[in-house]
Amino acid sequence: MGGDPERVPLSNRGSGVARDSPVDTAVVAALVSHDRLFRDGVEAILQKQGFSVGLSVPFVKDVVCSLRNGIPPPDVLILVGALPSASDEMSALRSAREAAPQLRTIVFMEEGADPELLRHLISIGVDALLPTDLSAEILVQSIRLVLLGEGFMFSGYVHRLIERQPQTIAAMPDLTACEIEIIKFMAEGHSNKTIAGWLNLTEPSIKVHIRRLLRKIGATNRTQAAIWAMECGLVRADQVGASDHE
Repeated sequence: MGGDPERVPLSNRGSGVARDSPVDTAVVAALVSHDRLFRDGVEAILQKQGFSVGLSVPFVKDVVCSLRNGIPPPDVLILVGALPSASDEMSALRSAREAAPQLRTIVFMEEGADPELLRHLISIGVDALLPTDLSAEILVQSIRLVLLGEGFMFSGYVHRLIERQPQTIAAMPDLTACEIEIIKFMAEGHSNKTIAGWLNLTEPSIKVHIRRLLRKIGATNRTQAAIWAMECGLVRADQVGASDHE
């Protein structure tokens, strides 16, 4: 693992895990990689940071099997390696997400990942997409952020996603002016609290607006919404996730 890649924050769902506090040993991680040596290395790093590794397997389908056998789901699933979009493993990842909706998922893969693969992973609801060339410190920080409810991806993946021509604004569903402003702020990585302050609305009201606009655009999370806004031309690639974490 090498340098620290630039990450683009794409969501902030929030949870009770304190960012700078030690990870509670009740937090359970599952590791999936064909490389046993890599799994053992990551497990050692995580255990040193206070995580409990409940499952270390070569295939996502092994995780699905454990869930179907009644084993409690892990808190975070860490997956390393390419998943062809039509593969059984991609289907297994979708099944794992459906079986355990609260499962946080981080996928590490090559920097030159196929944009179609990225889209498939986003559509499944993966929380973070990162390259494999990163430090142990960034690995742990990424897991902590995902446990906080945040979602993000390596900035290089964003540029690959927008290589195709954006959709036209006319193709958008009927969003209100307020919803358009909200989705722009979401794409920039701002929290619900910050958006509420700027629009002079309450935070619960912002949450209601977000749920409604996600249904309208056919998205299931803020990451998908941010990519949708970018493809429709509502925000530029350099604006996505441009804000600092709040």
